[in-house]
Amino acid sequence: MTRVQLIFAFICQVVIRWGILRIGILVIGWSWYNGEGDIAVSCMASVILVLVYILLFIYEAIVTYKEYKKIEKPEE
Repeated sequence: MTRVQLIFAFICQVVIRWGILRIGILVIGWSWYNGEGDIAVSCMASVILVLVYILLFIYEAIVTYKEYKKIEKPEE
């Protein structure tokens, strides 16, 4: 895998996870709006979802950086 492919894969993963995060928050908000849940529970679930997203982003950034360092620069 080249460095460009690695960076592109990282960006794609971040975009996909961002979409999943938005869908999760939308579902939590919709269930609260329909009266199926308590506002405190919905807020806490949203906060936990965002924290998980941030932790996954940090983990993926560290793993990608380590892989990036392993790939040698192409000689010109």
